[in-house]
Amino acid sequence: MERLNRKFETARSFVPRPEIIKGANARIGIIAYGTSHWGVTESRDQLRTEYAIETDYLRLRACPFTREVHEFIEQHDRIYVVEQNRDAQMLSLLKLDLKPELTPPAQHQPSRRPAARCRSVTDELSTMEGK
Repeated sequence: MERLNRKFETARSFVPRPEIIKGANARIGIIAYGTSHWGVTESRDQLRTEYAIETDYLRLRACPFTREVHEFIEQHDRIYVVEQNRDAQMLSLLKLDLKPELTPPAQHQPSRRPAARCRSVTDELSTMEGK
């Protein structure tokens, strides 16, 4: 088992790094991947202009998760995971990979459509933020 753990930890240094886009003094982080990317990108603009909600964004590009993913989660008060899987599999993988005492609670925002549409992401996140 230790040998497999070493392989997994070594793989972290070889997988593609996530793409991180910072907002101005954002305390809210959004994590997404795949085809959710463009919907989240536009939704961040809507959240900023319509609700004055600043967000940081981390686009996952590989698993196992790199140190940047862990640091991103630890730097934010709230994390929203935008994924199109109704069972929240990416959220589950993130929770398994992180130390629970060091991470803020992550919330799952499932998309109700084949591709994450920016307005549905914006509406859901603004509601969760009480706006």
